[in-house]
Amino acid sequence: MGRTWEHVHAFDPTTHYTFHPRKVPTFGLLSRVLAHTFYNPQEHLEFDWLQQPEDYRKGLVTLIEEGLRHDDDLIQQWFGADDVLTLLRAAKTWDEMLMAVEAICGAHESESSVRNYVETVLGKSDP
Repeated sequence: MGRTWEHVHAFDPTTHYTFHPRKVPTFGLLSRVLAHTFYNPQEHLEFDWLQQPEDYRKGLVTLIEEGLRHDDDLIQQWFGADDVLTLLRAAKTWDEMLMAVEAICGAHESESSVRNYVETVLGKSDP
């Protein structure tokens, strides 16, 4: 009902994908009113993953930039916005991009390979 699929993205080593339902469900006024009480309507979605024309890196960085605009420190628990973007933009390969995301999520505190990536990119071990 909240059309959350409009914000669903997937990435692989070469591509950025977005979620597109084949048919958008509709809900009447009564269903909408009841959904704000105890009623939880469920609808089956048939969907496709559509390839986006931009490089996965650009798509991922753009989504995270947007998230940082509205962030209440969920993304910035370990690194500030500038460092988050620096870590992501420094990634040259898919594996480095995953390492950057892991670092942003706190893995640099327990994983030496992720910590090394952070130190290489940011030049420091403690953000």
